[in-house]
Amino acid sequence: MLVEPPFVSSNQWNKNFVASQRVLKLICCDAGYVMQPLFAAFKHIIITSGTLSLDLYPKLLQFHPLVAKSICIDRNSHLCPVVVSRGNDQGRMTVTNAMEVPDTKPSSSLSAKSDVKLSSKYTLRANNQVAVSYGSLLVEMARVVPDGIICFFTSYSHISNPFLIWNRCLFLCEWDAHGVIRDIYNYKLLYIESRDINESNVAVQNYRKSCDEGKGAVLLCVVRGHISEGVHFNDHYGRCCILMGVPFLNTLSKELNQKCEYLRYQYDVDKNDYQICDAIRQSAQCVGRTIRNKNDYSFVIFADYRYDLVDHSSRLPEWIQQQLPPAHHNLSVEMAVITARTFFKKMARHDADTQPRTLTVETLPRYIYERGLYSV
Repeated sequence: MLVEPPFVSSNQWNKNFVASQRVLKLICCDAGYVMQPLFAAFKHIIITSGTLSLDLYPKLLQFHPLVAKSICIDRNSHLCPVVVSRGNDQGRMTVTNAMEVPDTKPSSSLSAKSDVKLSSKYTLRANNQVAVSYGSLLVEMARVVPDGIICFFTSYSHISNPFLIWNRCLFLCEWDAHGVIRDIYNYKLLYIESRDINESNVAVQNYRKSCDEGKGAVLLCVVRGHISEGVHFNDHYGRCCILMGVPFLNTLSKELNQKCEYLRYQYDVDKNDYQICDAIRQSAQCVGRTIRNKNDYSFVIFADYRYDLVDHSSRLPEWIQQQLPPAHHNLSVEMAVITARTFFKKMARHDADTQPRTLTVETLPRYIYERGLYSV
């Protein structure tokens, strides 16, 4: 239970009036209460997921699993994740005239300092070099990626309408000032998710139409938003997925602090571990928006240097970790572009390695035996 003070106070109001404006909030700090009726009604329960943590969620749901195992049925060669932790290795950030850029180098007119780390940390949000580096990454991906690009941000404040006075836009203002939006329109159309569900549905519909009839589009979304929760981008609608930052919850939220304090006292769950697990789970869920069937392939970019940390990368699902070799860590924007070119050229060929596996009655026993599911 949380009691919030009145949003607006004045010296002219008496104390009784101010006290009547307080808000009483009920917070569900223990998700195990929801699961207890299920555990009591059924003898055997199987919980499957592609994003949940095996060590944390049994504590949160108050049960002791008899069998807890992470199974990756098959290596998905159609997924190519990389971690981009810095901008282009091109010296200081400059903005050049688009007419002066030679035709032999069709890259973006932006260049960023190589020593600036890409991150969505609160202390770096006001750094315009970080914003421009993210913009340079998106422009380069729009130049080399076919069809659709899904770009996830950590907050609506990054992609709010910069032309509204009461909105404090963090990225779009810098992108508009440095010509990033102009450069994106040279390659693809741009659509932005809104807080309004109807406007977001219209943006998704137009995005799909652009991918069907044109050279593709870019859709800017928000983690934990309407699009990331229930919209699928299969086939050519999601050839590239970019996560610009680690989607941590607001650490200043009173509801979050109350819940973390309860979990620490009741189940000895550290606040930092809970926030990291939740952020990585949300990131994996966004990646799953682009891989919906066996024919899908997608190039995934984790654009934040914190994804290189052990406590972050080790919590990624196994189906992502298997495709994330050490060579794909700590990349710059240029190195990510080269990796993307190689990946899409490989997927364009109809080789046996790039074709989805088809299991038949004859091949199924051999398939199970190779993975050690049972011994003959």
